[in-house]
Amino acid sequence: MNDAEITLIRYRMDRSKEALSAARLMYEKGHYNDAVNRLYYSCFYAVIALLAT
Repeated sequence: MNDAEITLIRYRMDRSKEALSAARLMYEKGHYNDAVNRLYYSCFYAVIALLAT
């Protein structure tokens, strides 16, 4: 695995964590549909990062 691939994986995991954080905030505010949307993207980015390993 080269440096560019590692950088891309880290970027995708950062996006996943960011989406998860947003989902928590939206859930706390009662915006459940938006929270589910952010959870979907959190999982999406994490799986894409995993597949790149």
